[in-house]
Order: sequence, then structure tokens, then C-alpha cells
Amino acid sequence: MSDSGFHRPRRSFAHDTDSEKPIADDDTPVSASSAARRGLDPEATDPPHDAGPEVPRPINPFARPGSESAAREVPTSSPMVPAPAPMMPGRDSQNPQSAGDGRGSAPAPGLEPHRSAGSSTSPAESRADDGGTPSAPSQSWLRHHRKSLLLFVAGALVLALFVTLGAFWLGRDGQPTPPPPATSTSPSPSPSESLEPAVSVDSLMTVEDAEAVVAGATWTIASTAETRQEAEARPACLGGEITTVNPTDSLQRAIGTSGGDMLAALHQVDLYASEEAAQQVQSERATALTACDEVPALIVGASTITGIGDEAMQMRIAFQGDPVEGASEVMHTVLLVRTGRALTMLDVTRNDDAIPTEDAIAGLVGPLNDICDRVDGTCPTDPVANPILPPPVEPFGWLITSDLPRIRPGFGQWVAREEQPVIITSQGMGCENMTLATEPGPTERQQRTYLLTQDEETPTTFGMDEMVFDFEDNAAARVFSNRLIDSLLSCGDRNATAEVTDLGAVNGGGADGVDVSARLITIDQATSDDSAVRYQLVVAIADSRVSYLLTSVTDDYQFTPDQLSEVALRMAHRLSQG
Repeated sequence: MSDSGFHRPRRSFAHDTDSEKPIADDDTPVSASSAARRGLDPEATDPPHDAGPEVPRPINPFARPGSESAAREVPTSSPMVPAPAPMMPGRDSQNPQSAGDGRGSAPAPGLEPHRSAGSSTSPAESRADDGGTPSAPSQSWLRHHRKSLLLFVAGALVLALFVTLGAFWLGRDGQPTPPPPATSTSPSPSPSESLEPAVSVDSLMTVEDAEAVVAGATWTIASTAETRQEAEARPACLGGEITTVNPTDSLQRAIGTSGGDMLAALHQVDLYASEEAAQQVQSERATALTACDEVPALIVGASTITGIGDEAMQMRIAFQGDPVEGASEVMHTVLLVRTGRALTMLDVTRNDDAIPTEDAIAGLVGPLNDICDRVDGTCPTDPVANPILPPPVEPFGWLITSDLPRIRPGFGQWVAREEQPVIITSQGMGCENMTLATEPGPTERQQRTYLLTQDEETPTTFGMDEMVFDFEDNAAARVFSNRLIDSLLSCGDRNATAEVTDLGAVNGGGADGVDVSARLITIDQATSDDSAVRYQLVVAIADSRVSYLLTSVTDDYQFTPDQLSEVALRMAHRLSQG
């Protein structure tokens, strides 16, 4: 027998080794000289009533034989006795013949037989437990062991029930499925919980990744945040990000350099519970980035990116600062990438000179390859950036405040007086040679006014109106735009106080491949012998729409020629998106 604590079950319960109880009473005559049974007093005249010390019995008598539960024992108040041996005739010391021929009954061990007064050979009287009713030996044994037998039968029934249920579940699933624990309703941990986390600090850009953006720079990790609360920095135009969907994990790292151009990178990774949630937040971020209403942001350009994830976009933003405090512009190259259910934001900044989009992408290839498989996303292959127009922003077809540069570096904030365009009320500057509010031809005409605030040097006469005219087709729009341009250029011929300067035209491609163009004109209109008002004017056309921009400025407070050209082309681009 092994020492494991398990044993092969016997056909009946084991004897108590310290105390034995007679299986049945018998009054067959026994010689006084008969040897006493082990453990009993041969001189005893009455059967022992003490059952002896309590002995253990299996706690689970109906458990499968050999199982651990079958081997465990607990105390019980009923002694366990062996099953009775076959009842054989006892040997009568005074009648050897009866012992030889098998007749008669064996006396109970340790009991003095009761005999009749008249004969030593008279039949023995049976001793019943109830004190007088005769009982067969087998009936006495069954009554004595009734409790043990009932327990054994109940256990067998429960065991049969478990076997039946196990066979049923084996037939259903191919393998047994244990019932859930009664003490806990918590779900079992999924296998993925024991695997490597989808994102970690190892998923953030390293110094080696930053080398791919600008090689040779002295890159150093400035800070690492492992929670959303710790991530205090924000990419350009996303400082006021508000979303109803929170990430399950959020990580951020800032990497800087010691160069005079203040080169730096901010990398953030956010993981969401599902791809749908990540798509929603990506859309919200893209909308915030394209509108970019932060001060002093100026949208410079945009790109789409393929081969880097499931969705990606890039925008270049200039923060126009004060040259006295450093650079006149801090250029931000901002990338938004979605791969599966993870979102990545990268903002690479440098004074006066934007990081090329392709170089910024190179710094993200390593981190994206690290997480793409674990977040069910598309891994980078051969990323390519394609320049596009800045995405449209409501109200579609109009300039937004981030399209307009500051007049004085470091000061001023552009605001739109009307959130939505209104009916034209402007009378123009006097050289249009038409009534803009009622001129026949347009099917619809609207106006929006822009103001430059937070600059104490802004002239009281400064202001900007954009007017948009819609026509049935491009031919009608071109007739109107040509007439307006001719009237402005010929204003000096009609009015001796007007001095006209033709700054030429800019051309480009608008939304959906529409050709766009804009004409730039400056007119100085004298108001007295020693004073004049200057107007910077733009007339743009895109398909069946015409836009007219009228800005009143002064010699000391106006757009530079380059700024005016950028505004004119952006106005034409926006016009094509309406």
C-alpha cells in the first residue's frame, strides 16, 4: 500500500482495533474453560454496553472509490463494525458431536450463555436489543447497522447522479464542464489578461525612433506619463479635447533636444475598448485639428498618409509668436494615426521650419509596429504622404479664423462676428461699380465679417468682409467675377482720388479637382490731401461660386504680399469646398 493516504475500499467497514462488539447474541452453551476472545474479559457475565471510543468514518461515503474525498474522514457518533461473517454452528465444549455435525449456534464472544434451570442442554434463549422480543441474528445486525447502510445508499444515489450529469455534459461539449462555484459570481479571467498588455511604455517613441525624425540631434527623454491624468502636455490644436469616450490606457512621452531651434516631439498612445470607440475619437480629433481655433494658430497645410495604419492624417500648424522672445513662428507637424483600437498622436515642433511629414512618419514606424498586432490593427508597410487641401470646416466654403495670419507678430486674435453667413449688407469700398447687395445674376449671396482683437495697435478703420455669390454655372460666375475685377482695376480712371495696384493672380486646384484662381488688388483711396485708406482686395472663383474679400488696412498695419497671396489662395480653396 502506498503512503499517499489513499487506500482501496474494502467490501465492508473495518473493525475498531481497540474494541469489538458482538455481531449477534447467542446462548449456545459454552464451557467455562473456553478461552476468552481478544479484548474481552472472559469472566464477564453481562455483554458490554460501551461501544468503545468513537472511530472516524469517511466524510463522503458515496464519493468515487479512490478519490481524495473518499479518503478524508470526520468524527461520527456511531462505531463502524465489520459486516457479519457467515453464521456457522458454534463448537459446544460439552457436546462435541454437535460441533462436528454443524448443528447448534455459536455463542456470542465474551457472553455468558443463559441456560434453563432444568437442563444444561436446553435450547438457548435469544437476546433481543429491546429487552424481550426474540430476533434472528440477521435482523439484529440490520437494525444495528441501519444508519450506516442508509448513508451508503444515499451516497450511492448521489454518486450515480453525478455520473449521469457528467455523461450528459460530456455528450454536449466533448468535455466536462464543472458547475460554477457557489461562493463567487465573478467571471473567470480571460486568457488575454495573462498575456502581454496591448500597450505599455515600451510602445512609446524612444531616442532611436526620434533619430529617424532628425538624425544627429541630441534627443533626450524629458518625461513619460503612464496615465491620462499625468499627461499634462497636449498636441497643437487639441488642447481643449473633450470626448465622451475614455481610453482604457493612455501613455505619453515628451522628447526634447538642446539645439537652438527648440526641436522637440510629443508622442501619445490611447487604447480603447473597441475599434468603434477608437474610430469615434479619431473623427472627433480630426475635426478639432482641422478647425484649430487655438490662439495663435495658423493652418499651413495638410496631408493624407497611406501605408501606416487604418486611418491617418497630418496637418502643419504655425503658432505665430513674438520675434523678440524667440522665433516668429513655432511650426508644428501633427499626425493622427488609428490602428485597430489604438490612437496615436505625434506633434513634432521646431522654430521657423516645419519638420517634413515624411520624417515625422519615420519616427512612428517602430512604435506602430510594436502594437499593431495586439490592437487588431494594420501594421505599417510603406508609408506615403500626399499633400491635400486643409479639410473643410463648417460653415463650408468660407474662411475660418485659423486661415488668417496675424498682422502684427505676437499680437491679435481673429474672430468671426457671425457664426453663420448673413445677407449682404456691405456697400463695398466704392470702386466695384455695382451694388453688391442687389446686382442681378447671383442665385444666392451672403456675407461674413472678421475682426482682429487683442491688439491695441489695430486701427479703428481695420476690418474684413468676405462676400460669396452663387450662380447657376461656371459661365455665369466667370462673367460676374470678370466684371468685378475690371471695375476694381479701372477705378483710377473713374476716380482721380483712387490709386490702384494690380498684384496679379494665384491659381491652384480646389476640392474634387476644380480649378481655382484669385486676383489680388490694392487700392488707396484718398480721404483728404494728406490721408488715405488702403484696401487689400481679392476676387476668387471656383466653379459656379465667386468670393470677394475686402480688407481695410493702413500703411503700417496690413498683410505682407506673401500673407495676402496665402490668404487669397486659401479663400479660393475654401470656396471650392462649399
